Amino acid sequence: MFNDKIALTKYEWFVDKFDCKTAIETGTHLGNGTRNLLKYHDIVISCESYDEFFQETLSTFISDDKFNLELEFKTPTHNITVKKLVRDDKTLFLLKGSSELALESIFLNELNYEFDTPYIFYLDAHWNNKGGTDWPILHELKTIGNYNLSNSKIIIHDFKVPGFSSKNSPIWGYDSYDNIDLDYEYVKESLFKINDGMLSFFPDNVTNNACGRGMIYCVPPEELDFEEYLKYNRGKPPIELNK
Repeated sequence: MFNDKIALTKYEWFVDKFDCKTAIETGTHLGNGTRNLLKYHDIVISCESYDEFFQETLSTFISDDKFNLELEFKTPTHNITVKKLVRDDKTLFLLKGSSELALESIFLNELNYEFDTPYIFYLDAHWNNKGGTDWPILHELKTIGNYNLSNSKIIIHDFKVPGFSSKNSPIWGYDSYDNIDLDYEYVKESLFKINDGMLSFFPDNVTNNACGRGMIYCVPPEELDFEEYLKYNRGKPPIELNK
C-alpha cells in the first residue's frame, strides 16, 4: 500500500480523521509496511508466522533503523515470541506466530503494555505459514469480534474492489485462493460481527500497475457521516447496512 501514492494519501486522510495511536499489522513480511506505519503511529504491533521473515525484519530494525531491543519473551497462552523494540518516542512489538493467535495474545494483555485504543488494523497476512493452506483473514476478523472491539478501524489489503478489480487486469490486484476471492461477500458477515453497522468503502484510483492493489476500509457507522461515506465509496460499492 505505501508504495502507491494515491493509497498513501487516502491512508493519511484515514489516520487524520480516526485518531488511532496503536496500529496492528498482520503479515510483517520484511517490515516495509511496518516501517511506514511507524511514521503515523507511536505504537505498532506486527505479526509474522514465517521465521525467516521474522528474523530478518528484527535484524534490520535493530541494525538499519536503530531500534533498541528492550524486551523479549513468550506469551503464556499461545507461546507467541515477542520482541519489544524502542526508538525515541516509537515502540514496536514484533510477534512471531499465526496471526489470529498473536491477536488473541494482544487482546489478553499478554504483551504487558497498556495500549491506546481504538486500534487500527492493517490486515495483510496471506498464509499462517509459508506454503501453508490456511488463509487467515476470517480467523483474524473473528478474533477481533470475539473481544468486542466494535470501535476498531480495519484496512484489508489485496482486496477485490467492486467495479474495478478484474482477473484480467494487472492493476487493482487482489488475493484469491482455491477459487475464493478476497471480496466483500467473503468478509461481510465477519465484519458485521465486529460492528453490526460496519461501513466499508474502497479506493477510487491506484497509481500504476506495479503497486496498485485493491483495499477495503471499514469503520464504525457512528464515526463517519453517511454523506462523507458516500463521497469516498467509489465504483460499485456494496452499500449494505446489517438490518
